[in-house]
Amino acid sequence: TSQLVENAIGDEDIDKIEQIKESLVIYQPKAYITSCTEAGDLLSQWRAYAEDGSGYSIGFSPAAFKWNADGVPYPSGSSDMIGLVKVIYETNLQLQKITSLIDSFRDNGDIYDPGIVGGILRQMSICFKNMAFSEEQEWRFIHSPYIVESEPDDPDLPPRFEIRGPLSPLLFRNTNRGLAAFFEFPFKPLHAIREVILGPKNKTNKETVLKLLRSNGFRSVKILRSKVPYR
Repeated sequence: TSQLVENAIGDEDIDKIEQIKESLVIYQPKAYITSCTEAGDLLSQWRAYAEDGSGYSIGFSPAAFKWNADGVPYPSGSSDMIGLVKVIYETNLQLQKITSLIDSFRDNGDIYDPGIVGGILRQMSICFKNMAFSEEQEWRFIHSPYIVESEPDDPDLPPRFEIRGPLSPLLFRNTNRGLAAFFEFPFKPLHAIREVILGPKNKTNKETVLKLLRSNGFRSVKILRSKVPYR
């Protein structure tokens, strides 16, 4: 992102470039992300994310959620703290977005604050990814709650920790990579899941999967088997 900022601003504003780059390091968005893909039956995805082809690919319908599948992640503390965004892999498109943002601030010189620009750019960069990963065709559910952390003046009092957001309290689970913090995201079960694809090495009976879905309130879900050859 730092190099893209330099390309977008140019050489005429070196001081602001350095200030923005500093804020990119200082400002770290508190974002919680769930990654999805447009490619529901892709060999590399089965190998990397689904128990080496023994798992499931769940197809969600964006229409089941209350917000539009468009734009960039919302800043922490805004009234809209949840978004669904498409990952941008192409460097020229990333540069276009950064240039457009900086130009909008240039047009209002009195509010061209490098700290503010850097904060927004850091948030925007959540949906940027290296071109080498483009095969994944990734979309991201992003939750940016407003989290307040501070140490009280009185050492006998516990530190302040407050989360403001529309989802569940902050929860924790153990993973094979260590402890992970997360939020639960509620959705309408009758509309959210469109299809389930059984992986190339998954031997589960389709009827069993259908019964599981129906027992949890899901209707009209397609149950498919992967078409990917697996050897």
